[in-house]
Amino acid sequence: MNPEQYEHLMEKARKLMNEKKIDEAEKILRKLLSEAETIGEKEKVIVLNNLASIAHLCGEYEQGLALLEPYLQADTPVNSPYTFALAAQMYARLDRRDEAERCLNRAVKIFDKKFPHLRKQDQDPQSWYEYTVQLMRAAGALGDHRRVIDLYKKYERYHVSWENRYGAGIACFNLKRYKQAASIWDPLNRIGNFIIPMQRVAFLMERDVIPHFALSYEPPDWDEIEEKFREAVDDREKQEEALQTGLIRMVMLDTLFDEQREEKEKKNAIQLLVSFGGEWGKELARGLLESALVSKEVKMSAVFALVERGAYKEGEEVPVLIDGKETVVKVEKKEISMEPDQELDPICDRALALRDEGKIDEAIALLEPLYQRGNFYPRAMITLANLYRNKKEWEPAREILEILADSFPDEPVAIVNLAGLCLERGAFDQALQYIDRVDTTDLHEEFKKKVDYIRSMAEQRLTPGDAMERLKNLYKGELEEDLRSEIEEKKITPESTLSRGLRNMPNEWLLNICELHGIDPRQRRPQREKAIISHLTDPAHLKEAVQKLNSSEREMFAYLLGRDGWAPLSAVSRKFGKMEDDGFYWDDEEPHSTTGKLWSKGLVMVGKAIVNNRQVKIAAVPADLRPLLEQML
Repeated sequence: MNPEQYEHLMEKARKLMNEKKIDEAEKILRKLLSEAETIGEKEKVIVLNNLASIAHLCGEYEQGLALLEPYLQADTPVNSPYTFALAAQMYARLDRRDEAERCLNRAVKIFDKKFPHLRKQDQDPQSWYEYTVQLMRAAGALGDHRRVIDLYKKYERYHVSWENRYGAGIACFNLKRYKQAASIWDPLNRIGNFIIPMQRVAFLMERDVIPHFALSYEPPDWDEIEEKFREAVDDREKQEEALQTGLIRMVMLDTLFDEQREEKEKKNAIQLLVSFGGEWGKELARGLLESALVSKEVKMSAVFALVERGAYKEGEEVPVLIDGKETVVKVEKKEISMEPDQELDPICDRALALRDEGKIDEAIALLEPLYQRGNFYPRAMITLANLYRNKKEWEPAREILEILADSFPDEPVAIVNLAGLCLERGAFDQALQYIDRVDTTDLHEEFKKKVDYIRSMAEQRLTPGDAMERLKNLYKGELEEDLRSEIEEKKITPESTLSRGLRNMPNEWLLNICELHGIDPRQRRPQREKAIISHLTDPAHLKEAVQKLNSSEREMFAYLLGRDGWAPLSAVSRKFGKMEDDGFYWDDEEPHSTTGKLWSKGLVMVGKAIVNNRQVKIAAVPADLRPLLEQML
């Protein structure tokens, strides 16, 4: 075999290995090895290195070492750091630490000795730069995290692979230097979207939210991870094995803390982490019960998982932090019955009466304790779910209806309500899936009409609000001006605080404020208002909000602060423009006027105040923000 043929086949084998076509690559390499006498000793070692790499990749460490061991002796002519670093990794996997240490030391010695002289010997140093990854991996396989960092720093100017930086971050993470790990990983965001989730988890571990676990130095193989997930379905042993993998834990933890994920995904993640995460999973769950960073619903899932694991007995009190208060919950399994309940029916009747009076929050407060105690009386729970729907609080409504649908798969009420909820949210395909589960054979006519209505709307991909939206668009300008005028008429004083001003605002405006300032909108309005107040009264966040203002908005701030923080709206309008055509639905379209823009951000409040015994519309900077703003401006 001539050198050209060797290079051609070698390149083909490497390409197949990169494409994970291992069997095909191995055939070519075996063919090359069979002609070892014609390709030279150096080329033969390269072939053996690649065959051993395949064995290492497949977990066949003894077979890989059998290929390399003739070249690992003290008098070997082989001077490739790759050979010894790869052997060190396989010895480490077999827990033959002395041999692994010897091979790693030899690999470093060869690198340090040969590297300065490569150019003189007409060798390309590029491939040697890449050997630094293998040196770090070998130290990582030995669990010598400090040596990984030492090697990273020692050869830092030679790094050409992202894996050097990735491995250094892994070493810091494994040494519990989480903040340093996140910092080292930061430049790697360009290589894949998995780095940011890893950084997020690292920062949470820095804050002791998550108990420690180790990460492997092997680069992420997402195909392999997906395969592990697929194989683990309905196999407890494989699920437990998968959850021992650090990177899989990373993925699940990021799901748990990602604000963009749905509650169902988060609950599923905590269920898997606790149920199959061994003692680490139990420790994680106990920590989350005391954390302010996860929702009550996720905490309840953690409690159920702990009871299933036997960490708590059924009926035992479990301490949980809910809405900043220490409380206890009990898990008790109860049969859910569709039969009428003489004790609970009057409560349901009262809740419905409150709903008809427009007192939605009071109705919810009446039924919510039943849900919190685990009493899933269907009539009460369907009423509670629909009350949540009235407030557009979709997640708790969906959670309740799913529990009922799972408990009574043959009863259409919960399923039809689930379909209606999906329709309202625009999840048309899911609405049709639920409706298709309903057997209408024995349903009375009114209920059949409801089923047909939901199916028709879902097939046309229309929500119940579409008709109202069209009507709103028809009379949009006039309607929105009237709606905003109503808010302008609400009472404030020249010394009103941010809290007072927020209470006057419609829910759409509060959601808009949360989105503009990057605030978690929370599920309930009182918590939403508290979150906004906490954010805007924080000097750092307020400064950030002020820095984003345009020159006109800053000028208006200075104008109001120079007049004790407030001024008649008429005077403000003359100087900065009227609020005409500012609309109402600011979550859809930003107001045009300077006053409207500041009001929509929660930084100025507009309302009616009594000034000199007369009712006057005023624009006022919230009193509790004025001292901070005066310092900034």
